[in-house]
Amino acid sequence: GAIYVAPDGDDSNPGTLAQPLKTVAKARDLVRTKNTAMTADITVYVRGGTYPQTSTLTFANADSGNGGFYVKYMAYTGERPLITGGQPIKGWKVSDAANNIYSASAGTTAFRQLYVNGVKAIRARSPNLLANNVANFNRLSGWDKTANNLQVPSSAVATWNNLTKVEMHVMIAWGDSTLRIASITNSGTTALVKFQSPESPMVFVRPNPRMDQLGWGSGRAYYFENALEFLDQAGEWYLDETTSTVYYKPRTGEDMATATVIAPMVETIMSVKGTSTSDQAGYLWFQGLTFAHSTYMRPSQYGFLDGQAGQYNLTADASNNQTVGRLAAGVSVMNANHMRFERNLFTQMGATGLDFISGTHDDMIIGNAVTDIAGNGIAIGKFTASDTTEFHVAYNPSDKNEICTRDTIKDNCINNVTTEIQGGVGIAAGYPAYIDIEHNEVSYTNYTGISVGFGWTGSTTAMTNNKINYNNIHHINQILTDGGAIYTL
Repeated sequence: GAIYVAPDGDDSNPGTLAQPLKTVAKARDLVRTKNTAMTADITVYVRGGTYPQTSTLTFANADSGNGGFYVKYMAYTGERPLITGGQPIKGWKVSDAANNIYSASAGTTAFRQLYVNGVKAIRARSPNLLANNVANFNRLSGWDKTANNLQVPSSAVATWNNLTKVEMHVMIAWGDSTLRIASITNSGTTALVKFQSPESPMVFVRPNPRMDQLGWGSGRAYYFENALEFLDQAGEWYLDETTSTVYYKPRTGEDMATATVIAPMVETIMSVKGTSTSDQAGYLWFQGLTFAHSTYMRPSQYGFLDGQAGQYNLTADASNNQTVGRLAAGVSVMNANHMRFERNLFTQMGATGLDFISGTHDDMIIGNAVTDIAGNGIAIGKFTASDTTEFHVAYNPSDKNEICTRDTIKDNCINNVTTEIQGGVGIAAGYPAYIDIEHNEVSYTNYTGISVGFGWTGSTTAMTNNKINYNNIHHINQILTDGGAIYTL
């Protein structure tokens, strides 16, 4: 029979409708006792309500369907289960009555996003966003490649507390950069801003993308983020990591005594990972579930330089040799086949939404909604063979099982993604083979809509017979340049 999970259940229960389990992880463990000789699909019905994950919910070979039958994790009819990597923040008190700023204890884990009553709050910034959260920037007055500094008018900076936690977000052609400030020195009416390593000097030495590319001279758009002094507009928040205090200025109608405030704490909420490319997990089906509130702390720890399509620089030199890393994802899949993600919602995530990393084949990503995502909406396939492979080297592995092959991405609605990693894309495909990307709506991205391919190479790659058909792509490249509705290499 089916297995049932409910937030008010108990993991010592048998998992029936009347006596459900409490966690999806326990249901997964119970499936392991039933899935060796399957004669029909096994269904786990997930009741409505909230399922907090304090660590990644993992699936592996032992959790697979067998004999061509699926193990299905499905929302109970008419209900909306939420699988969340977030934790509530409670105990808000008035901190600055004159400016209507509240504060609460944030605990010991840092975060870069905050959600109040289901709506993303704005990390305190200067200049402020315009009405309806429309993008707003200042512009650089200059840059010095040799001295490794950016120049802005002195009026744009001040003596901010916690200066080394303040970030400068710079729009550089097709790749945005999050640069952690090291120092600010005033020289007359100009302020010289220097940055921490490793992002400096990489951002100055690499020729692509660079400050003066594509005819912009030095006037790149930028904003500052993450200082208490920027907390001057309703809906903004700031985390003081030194005191573990979070500050928030409520929007009209928000009562902090009753507001639900969620901070994301887990980088990957759920993962499916087979043992190897040749020994895979498979036949897992997820339907009707909401996955939300993943975190991504790398920009706070190392800065963030987007090479292209959300693949971030690990190294970069003056000869345009670059290596890149891959964003974390709220839900990730690797070494798995015959996966089906249908009619799920992926939302309020700190980097990529859903990522099929490598070693996947014959999978279906169909009818999902992907929205309010900081980075890429859906990613699939490797962009480089490894994080030490120079990123112009064509990916064409001898192990063909590593290539994401015969996967289908169709009927998905992907909108309002790339909200923080603006150089990300709606659907980011590295080097897939026989992929079918069709009948998706991709909209409101800050760079490209759908990107397939990488490497800028004439060499033979893993890619063959890929189809991108019948997609409705609009309101893309809202901030950055040198992209398109569809970008292929």
